[in-house]
Amino acid sequence: RFNEPACREKFVRLREAMGLQPGADLSTAVEELNGDLGLPKSLAEMGVTWSECEALVDWAMADHSTATNGRAIGADEMRNLFKASLGAS
Repeated sequence: RFNEPACREKFVRLREAMGLQPGADLSTAVEELNGDLGLPKSLAEMGVTWSECEALVDWAMADHSTATNGRAIGADEMRNLFKASLGAS
C-alpha cells in the first residue's frame, strides 16, 4: 500500500502475474493469500511488540533496502508502517 503510488507499473505487472483483474486491490489479494496459507495477519499475532518495532526504526532506516525502495520514506513513516504491521491503526 505504501509503495503503490510510486510503483504503479510494477503493481500492474504483479496483478497480471497473480491473475487478478486490472485495478484489483493487490494488498487485499495478498492478505487473502496469506490467510489461505494460514499465515499470521499481523506482527502482533507473531508476538512482536511496539517496543521491539520502535527499536528497529533506526536499523530499518539505515538498511540498504530502504535506500533503494521505490518510494522514499522517513523515520516517522517507517514508524507508521510498523504500527500498521502490528495491526494498530
